[in-house]
Amino acid sequence: MKILLFGGFLGSGKTTIIRAFIEAIQSGDHGTIAIIENEIGEVGIDDVLLRDSSVEVKPIFGGCVCCEITGSLIGAVDEIARMIDPEWLIIELTGAAELSNVKELLEGFTKVVSKVAAISVVDGSRWAKFSKIGQFFFEQIMSGDIAILNKADLCPDPKEIERNIKELTGLPEVVHMSADKDRVADCAEILEAFYHLKGDDHDHDDHDHDEDHEHDHEHEDDDHDHDDEHEHDHEHERIIGAYARNYTVLKEKAADKAALVEELSKLFVEIGELLKQDDIIYGHVKGLLLESDDSYVRFSLTRPGLPEILTSGAWIAASGTGPVAFTLNVNDINHSEEEIADMVGPCLKRYETLFEKE
Repeated sequence: MKILLFGGFLGSGKTTIIRAFIEAIQSGDHGTIAIIENEIGEVGIDDVLLRDSSVEVKPIFGGCVCCEITGSLIGAVDEIARMIDPEWLIIELTGAAELSNVKELLEGFTKVVSKVAAISVVDGSRWAKFSKIGQFFFEQIMSGDIAILNKADLCPDPKEIERNIKELTGLPEVVHMSADKDRVADCAEILEAFYHLKGDDHDHDDHDHDEDHEHDHEHEDDDHDHDDEHEHDHEHERIIGAYARNYTVLKEKAADKAALVEELSKLFVEIGELLKQDDIIYGHVKGLLLESDDSYVRFSLTRPGLPEILTSGAWIAASGTGPVAFTLNVNDINHSEEEIADMVGPCLKRYETLFEKE
């Protein structure tokens, strides 16, 4: 089982790039895929987008993988290996996890995992501001085998950022990706270079195991004793504030889908104005309108202004008679959960006419 392990700071575009990798694997007939999606907090959004790619997705909720959910990650990898046995396992980490620690953990599955590629995704549009955060930010991109400079078209000087990334990572190359480029082709080239794929190369020779397979490491309770007194080689200088809410959209509001999306876009604009510092958001504001697994609208905001909106074809085609849920997820490194709630709560109250009463 080959593993693609994605790290990168909040809102760097990991999910978008993962979708491109999925398409590259599927179009190249390189085998089956499963995904572990780790999100901060207790409400998932991105797993819906990834399920739309016809792959098995297992969400894990928590903060830093290396601190809080190591046992859950190990259990999820083990379960997927036994129950699904895919050729590829894609793991998307939160913006608070270190690639090096998680990669080392995964490489312990030597009889299940053939090769782990740690991929660092960097948001070029916010590099200048994020780099001032220091080690907390740099830990998200160091120790990667592959570095992707995402949103390169929005960088004032992508070559300078590339030089900085090379100095940090020691990598000889940095892959530039943006909305105006063919991400799928770029991902296919990365896979070919790292795994030496040759087309229709999926077989089970490199991960022969059965339901009673053993790992070279044992993960009993005392092997992963994560209590309040445990120490890591790193220090988390900041805690990411996570605020999440679920709502059911009123039936009469859900009937006019265009108006509903327009109103919620205004909500995101207001939240962005509340969170902005230095003309950016030090985090990620995400939202999801969900009618069914293939009928949804995803909102994403990393800078003040209108959010990026991804609309599924089924949402456009659907009649609008079914129930529609709305999920809001706000993550920010400069505010605690309580502070975000105090800021966003009054804003949400102005839009409560869209939702059923809790």
